[in-house]
Amino acid sequence: MPRSFRFALVLVPLLTVAGCKKDSSVQESIDLLAKHSKEITTKVTGAADKKAGVADAQKYLDSNKDDLSKRMKEMSELRGFQVSEDMQSKMASALVEAAFMCGKIQVDLMSATMEDKDLDTSLDKLCKDWESSLNL
Repeated sequence: MPRSFRFALVLVPLLTVAGCKKDSSVQESIDLLAKHSKEITTKVTGAADKKAGVADAQKYLDSNKDDLSKRMKEMSELRGFQVSEDMQSKMASALVEAAFMCGKIQVDLMSATMEDKDLDTSLDKLCKDWESSLNL
């Protein structure tokens, strides 16, 4: 067997594995998740009228929900060999942070939601939709 052919037999599988790495795609999804999380948090907590802030955040989520759900589904289908260990760690941290985002908002608005049933209901819907988008 010629030497170059043996070299190619060794090189092709290595290139295939290297080509399977999805780190850049995962990083894009993580960045998008952080952007959406920050935007929703800012819309709710930064609003003078919390009901209007939640409504604005709900509109924002509704307009981005399909893309977010698609990306989260793609990330959940990745296998360990497709993503570096560092990226797996970043992905796990980003998902945990995103999962607790609504809980933090609910704690921040606890006294307001206790006084306003409509605010409580709309915030609960926002959080359920967010969790659904994350495929939790």
